[in-house]
Amino acid sequence: MTHIFVPPPRALTCEGFPEPFVRDEMLVFKGKSIFAQQVEKVRGSGTPKEMLMDTHEANQPADIEIADSQFGQRSFLLTGPDAPAIHQENIKKMSEMSTEEILQEQQKLTSQLDPKLLQFIRSRRKGKEFCGIVDQTVEQPTDIPELTSEDSSSMKMDTDLLSEVSRDVGMSPSQYNVDISNISHSEDKIQISGAAVMTSGLDKQAQSNCLENDSTSCQTDTEMGSIAVDLPVKPSEANKWLHMDVIEREKLQWIGNLPPAPSAPPDTPYSARFDFQGVLLPYADEVNVTQALHHHGEEPERPGYTLQELLKISRSSVLQQRVLALTTLANILDKTKAGYYDECMEAPVLNQLMDSDLYLLFRFSLDDSSEAVVTATLLALRNLLFNHPDELCLDRLLGLWNGQYQPTLMVKTEVTKPSEKTEQGDEEAELKDHQILRLDIVKGALRTDLILRLRYILETLQPGPKAVISVLEILTRIVRHSYDSALAVTCCPRLLSIIINNFVRSGWRGIAASCKSSETSSVYGVPQVEALKLLRVIASCSRSMASDLVHKFRVVESIASYISIVPRECGLPEQEAVRLCLESIYLWSTLLAYSLSDGHFVDLYPVLMSVLHFHHSATSTSELGSQFGHEHGAAVMSLLKEAMLVADAQGKRSARQKVAKSTQRIEVTISYEHLSGFSQILHLCLKKWINQLTRAEEVTFSALKLVAATLNCSAVQYSIFLGQPGLVSVSLLEIEDLMNCAILPLLNSSNFKLICSRVKSSSCLLSMKRSGKDRDPQSLPSLGALVWGGREVMPSISPTSPLALLQALAHFLTSVCSVHQGIHLQSIQHFLDNPHILEYIAQLGSQKLQAGDSWFTRVETAMLADMLKLLKVVLPATNFQHIGLFHTMALQLVSLIPTDEKFLAKEIFNHAVFNPDFISDFSDVACSLEALKLADLSSKQEQSSIHKLLEKATLKIPNLWQCYQLSLHLDSVTERCPVDISSQTAGKNGCEPAFPNDWAYLPILILYNQAHSGKGDSSDNAGSVVSSLQWLLIMECLRPQMMATISVTARFCRLSTVFLAGSDLFLEPEVHHHLSALLHILLRSNSSFDFNEKIPGLTSFYDLYTQLVEQFAAVSYGDELFGHFLLIPLQQRHSPSYRKLVWSEHAAVLRVLRTRPEQLAVPIQAYLEPCETDPSLLICYLHGLATGQVRDLWCPVLYKVAVHHVATFITEQPCTSVAQQLNARIQQLGNKQLQNILLTYSNQKKLEDR
Repeated sequence: MTHIFVPPPRALTCEGFPEPFVRDEMLVFKGKSIFAQQVEKVRGSGTPKEMLMDTHEANQPADIEIADSQFGQRSFLLTGPDAPAIHQENIKKMSEMSTEEILQEQQKLTSQLDPKLLQFIRSRRKGKEFCGIVDQTVEQPTDIPELTSEDSSSMKMDTDLLSEVSRDVGMSPSQYNVDISNISHSEDKIQISGAAVMTSGLDKQAQSNCLENDSTSCQTDTEMGSIAVDLPVKPSEANKWLHMDVIEREKLQWIGNLPPAPSAPPDTPYSARFDFQGVLLPYADEVNVTQALHHHGEEPERPGYTLQELLKISRSSVLQQRVLALTTLANILDKTKAGYYDECMEAPVLNQLMDSDLYLLFRFSLDDSSEAVVTATLLALRNLLFNHPDELCLDRLLGLWNGQYQPTLMVKTEVTKPSEKTEQGDEEAELKDHQILRLDIVKGALRTDLILRLRYILETLQPGPKAVISVLEILTRIVRHSYDSALAVTCCPRLLSIIINNFVRSGWRGIAASCKSSETSSVYGVPQVEALKLLRVIASCSRSMASDLVHKFRVVESIASYISIVPRECGLPEQEAVRLCLESIYLWSTLLAYSLSDGHFVDLYPVLMSVLHFHHSATSTSELGSQFGHEHGAAVMSLLKEAMLVADAQGKRSARQKVAKSTQRIEVTISYEHLSGFSQILHLCLKKWINQLTRAEEVTFSALKLVAATLNCSAVQYSIFLGQPGLVSVSLLEIEDLMNCAILPLLNSSNFKLICSRVKSSSCLLSMKRSGKDRDPQSLPSLGALVWGGREVMPSISPTSPLALLQALAHFLTSVCSVHQGIHLQSIQHFLDNPHILEYIAQLGSQKLQAGDSWFTRVETAMLADMLKLLKVVLPATNFQHIGLFHTMALQLVSLIPTDEKFLAKEIFNHAVFNPDFISDFSDVACSLEALKLADLSSKQEQSSIHKLLEKATLKIPNLWQCYQLSLHLDSVTERCPVDISSQTAGKNGCEPAFPNDWAYLPILILYNQAHSGKGDSSDNAGSVVSSLQWLLIMECLRPQMMATISVTARFCRLSTVFLAGSDLFLEPEVHHHLSALLHILLRSNSSFDFNEKIPGLTSFYDLYTQLVEQFAAVSYGDELFGHFLLIPLQQRHSPSYRKLVWSEHAAVLRVLRTRPEQLAVPIQAYLEPCETDPSLLICYLHGLATGQVRDLWCPVLYKVAVHHVATFITEQPCTSVAQQLNARIQQLGNKQLQNILLTYSNQKKLEDR
């Protein structure tokens, strides 16, 4: 096979461009076109042979032409505009040198250059010669004849013969030092298997020397000759393939057998490789090569693609490769969020991808013109932003109490002050897109106009079902981010109109009942569950957005049509139709919670009544295959509950306005009469389903959810309807019948025991499992519904969780007991007396609780709050023996209530925490004090004082609640009302606890902060502090296990701020007595004090201690209790920095620290042992003694400390320079009595010890 020589362009100018084509203006059209006549004229004139060469080159001297033939016409190393000139200068110098001089210079350079640099230079020349070999034929003179087929065949025969000889003797052709280019031809150009190679004009001796000195650079031709030796396919066969006219060794080697896969390195991380489904492949996996998982990248023996390789392929110019890479990345993201790779990666996958700017890659791909690329990108972007497990678990909460309430998924920032928020906003405005994405992906996505692009895709491209569903789910995640993000979606022009007109239509075309929406060719005109869910999440953001959906977009008409359809007759697959109906009901419930679309409730009364009758006859809680029936029934019950709450709110608001004679009256759209018709069917359904649950062979989550929704609906009905004038909606006989025939049999059944036995395993607060939030990058938080490892969901919503039923049961019993005073409370007490529940409550009160910030913990906190309400109702009429367990649990629970549920915290405080009935188990205060073991640390007088203070405090518990209600700002907190509610989405800090675990110290800390900022109001500071100290005394004495959850160091720090809250506040007698009692109680755990620990709200204890010392010097008047607080950190086991602060920097306090050793609540030995060795402190001790600042008369404790350490040190370490210096100063003392004491202290100590 020969190459056809392509001549260079003719008539080149000196600038390197062809001469312009100038048309002869004399030519006119005569049968032939003017262009054809011009071409004939040019061809007829002929082109001079000299025009084939550059005119500039034609004028070069002859010696330069000879040099060019020897050294080449261009440089293989230099690039740029100056490269030809530099190359010509080098040629000129080398042409003046002999061959021996050239070789000497070559050897000199070889010895001086770094071997790696030398190898790089040779490879650069070699690569350019080989890759550009066909193009170099253009540079050959036109008078060189082409290689004929006979020459080519003879060359091939000689090469094959050489290969056979080399195989026979076991040597390669390169070992003969034979230049194959000179075997068969004397011309400068030869052909080897279709590859042209240039030869130089050096003489034979020069070539021989070159081979000896630089074998690597001179073996190129030899290696080219051995191409056919070790290839898996013969070149003659490869030439038949497309684009294989030039044999490429790497390509032919690739189709050979794979090298054996090495074993995985032990205890060493290695690169992760994935298949196209996103599955992580083993290190050495026997995967068939037909699966296309082997490639030319690193580790060719290992199948699969690394993340970096996929990111690179996603930017390929080949469409199919981009789609494949994007789809694979989407699958990896999906499995990562499902927890597949939690325990097998050295670093979280999502963090690695975020560091590679994955979002920007997807955003660029989203602008592609190909629908296939756009669809794959939307799927990948959906898997990045949208968390499918979280959404499924959130949907499980729908139908439960407050289940329609939605979380916020905004990135948390440590900004609290308005000025800091303004500064943060200004800083974000200056950041670039990729910097914003590192902080918050959703906020960065809004910066890149993602919403506008998604609208264009829906409106103009109108892609297939998968792309449409991905767009809707991406928008859902954006709305969940924050109120501002939801506003960006709703304010985007035409976006909501496009979604509602195409996917939430009241009239729709049917699709094949055998396939899902995602499997059809187009879903435009077909209702989509994802679109309804997006509208529900938008509606939960704010009342104004929900109002727009109702009045501007009229979505209630579509909702009504979806609720009224019969699944089998709507033209949709039955499962899709049921999901559509469910989502419609929950969207309507969300709108009803704002008291919107309430007028349609009366219009759909017949539909809802028929649905309830259907469920009463067809739905069973004992059948395992009724999951959709259970979910639909729970949704209907949730809708009825919201309607009842709206009716109650409207009725009460109207009554208040009528009494106040207000001119503006609220319109009552749902009255009590409208709902009274549901009473009987609701009673029948509840009675039937509870009885079926009692006898069920297996208890399922969906069945428990249905019964829980019905119990909550009935509880609301009983609590708000009974007592309405002229309305007989609830009969006491019906309540008694329900209790005797359904509730009590359930409480005594074996199934209920089974349900209660699952409480502990379903608790998020007691769970020790690692949170699934750890797999999320900081810029893209999630709810962590899947715990670490991806094998289980959060315990409160697991398939066996009974928490929803127990919450509803406690709510129902509380409502019934409040309505019907004749209910036998002793039988209800068995619910709270269950051994499994008591064990669960005891653990809650004694352990440090977990997962308090998880969204799914709300199910558990709601259950515990309803249990406390039920216990409040039961307590006065029963002799409940375990009240202490529930009170301790309530003390723990209030520190877990989220910020957006402060009303629930207020109820717990009022009903349980500050309820005297909940502290009745410690009526014998003396026994409680004995349990504290204060006898070892306090005198009889001190113990008696604590006893009197505790008795007095227990009698003032209701007054203490008034103090804390003001300090915790709970006096203005009210329950959410459907008429006034502004949002059903948690705020930015909605999941964070409303109060810290040391909330009992908040009244003191508030006064301290006010005094520190100069805004203090001393009108009733003493009363507030006394109330707080009384409550703390109750907690320390009667609930020590609760206080043990707070470190003793933190409690000491909080308590010491009383001295900083006012200049004379600690001098108040009541404050003084309570501080002394609490200090003695804290010092029971003196060995646990650690002033190096991190205390919340405190930068360092040293700063706080400095404030205390300065305050003591300023206003203490030598108060012995204040001095006792200062002496605690001066013990020898604590840092010497506190002792230096007192003895050196603030030595003035030494004169007034009058605390006596018998007043200390810790042994004096704690200040004496071990002996002080710090030279500066020892000098300070001696200086204080010598100057008379420290004397036994006015500061006995410090006097004893100073004498002991100075005398002991000079006795035990007399040879040290410090001891000799101290001894010399003692000898110079004028106070001979002090001198004698220091010098004879050790002898006297030994006599006392004897």
